[in-house]
Amino acid sequence: MTDRTDHDLLRAYTQQRDDEAFRAVVERHAAFVYSASLRQLNNAALAEEVTQTVFIILAQKAASLGPKVVLAGWLHRATRFAAATARRTEARRERREQEAALMQPTTTLSDTDHWDALAPEVDAALARLSDTDRDAVLLRFFRGHDLKQVGGTLGLSEEAAKKRVSRALERMRQFLSRRGVTLSVAALAGALSVNSVQAAPSTLVSSVFTSLTLPTESTTTLLLVKATMKAMLHAQLKTAALITGFALAVATGGTILAQQAAKAKTAAASAPAVPFDRTTPLGALRDFADALEQSDSNRVMAAMQMEAPAARRIGLAMCEAVAAERDFKSAVAARFGDRPVRIINLNFGQSAFKTGEDLSDTVTYTDADHATVRLPSRSQPDNPHSVQVVRVKGIWKFSDKDTPGMDDGEERTAATFRKMAVLMKEMEGEISEGKYESYGEVTRALAKRFTSRPVAP
Repeated sequence: MTDRTDHDLLRAYTQQRDDEAFRAVVERHAAFVYSASLRQLNNAALAEEVTQTVFIILAQKAASLGPKVVLAGWLHRATRFAAATARRTEARRERREQEAALMQPTTTLSDTDHWDALAPEVDAALARLSDTDRDAVLLRFFRGHDLKQVGGTLGLSEEAAKKRVSRALERMRQFLSRRGVTLSVAALAGALSVNSVQAAPSTLVSSVFTSLTLPTESTTTLLLVKATMKAMLHAQLKTAALITGFALAVATGGTILAQQAAKAKTAAASAPAVPFDRTTPLGALRDFADALEQSDSNRVMAAMQMEAPAARRIGLAMCEAVAAERDFKSAVAARFGDRPVRIINLNFGQSAFKTGEDLSDTVTYTDADHATVRLPSRSQPDNPHSVQVVRVKGIWKFSDKDTPGMDDGEERTAATFRKMAVLMKEMEGEISEGKYESYGEVTRALAKRFTSRPVAP
């Protein structure tokens, strides 16, 4: 069956109940999934259990995977969810990579110690890439395809595939650098080529296939399967909520979005009122949350460090979006009356501020000028929202390392914020001209434009 594609094998399994076809899929990808699990968990027994979990989920989801789905990418994403769930279940959940970076000194790697430092961070770096970039890296270095094969799978020319892989490696290198691991793109490529996939235990394929064909899965595995599928569904809903929440102007969880004072239309001659004590980390975050609710671009800009060039470019674009949101709200109020309007959505756990509970234990100080605030998450109690803050001249601010959208890529993030600003400015003018008879028309028009208009570079 070596000449049959992954899609052909999965179709045979789902349509003809060909168990041998699914066994071929497992044999083809078991080492890949096991290696990813082992990197993330550093526990061989737990890695085997996660591998079984991933293939059980694949068997259940196989019918929904279309011919354009790159199975390596799907498996890697499922493994990430399963490994994270397993860590929580085993009470060995690691701190988020971003926080760990503050606790560890930067390390310049030699040729002999690349992989020991890279392994715990590789999958987090891959997860930050776009789907196509991640698929390109996985196919090239984890599945051993040449660039022509990578291009063929992704519908690209060989040269385009080469450029995409190079670009993805550079983004991974930048991400790793922020985690304290410094190396060149060439060194990263070499480390991935040599170490990315390790041999799976000889009994693993049989164990996986047995768990699929016989009702003998352990209680632990069953719980892990259910928890992982729930986490994957939650992530899909969260992504959908972010897009729909922006388009429909409702408050949902999403990426932290901020503002720009430079393009604000209100006078900035006098300093804005600051209702919360920004000399404490919690006070600074309370003020930031309030400023976002008020679409106060001056206060939000003041809440971010914005010293690094990339952080500043993202911050300025975000601020432009918030300034546009303020004017959009004013146009809505003038035309349709006062109503709650929230276009730029965020969720860094600020709902905890409204519960009245004592949050003092959510702050961890790295030193006198650096801290991490972990605000509880209602949807994922075991995975609190984490924000890195830095003290600048006595005032606590969002650290450049935690600039919203930084890990998604500077250009893409800034372009998205600019797109949001343009759309809201367009809608503001049309509302003022009386184009819409109801606020519902406004939200539908905004939703359509947001989902149909591409992000300008």
